[in-house]
Amino acid sequence: MSDTCSLSINYRARDQKVFDENDFLDEYADAMDDDHPVIRARYFEEVNYAGYRELEKIAAAGVEFYGEHGNGGDYGAMEFVTHRGDILYHAMGKNGERIVTVQYDLDDNPQVTEEDIDHARLFNDETNKLIKLFEQEKVF
Repeated sequence: MSDTCSLSINYRARDQKVFDENDFLDEYADAMDDDHPVIRARYFEEVNYAGYRELEKIAAAGVEFYGEHGNGGDYGAMEFVTHRGDILYHAMGKNGERIVTVQYDLDDNPQVTEEDIDHARLFNDETNKLIKLFEQEKVF
């Protein structure tokens, strides 16, 4: 049984070996931009469970990356970014925008916790930091 979705990921070219050693989703590879000397961008279709196990293993090895995956059967679309050897995930709306989940109390009043807001800020900060770092490393 499987639950599949699309997946795109960006990482440093120097980390390609770590992805190769983990047989990172080669059977799902749809496109890879390997023309750039510093950054790799890969796109996959029909990835089982959004590549969760593979990505967790690579993040634990200290590799920095960011990307997004589409909707699966049991989960919605998410953006992701590495943070201290782990991965932060953040929900995306149907148009690809970042969203904060709102819970409702028994009287239908929206409830957003400080934890939800803190997570959204951390995710935004970490994503922007990594994108800026990758951009600074680009060599043209």
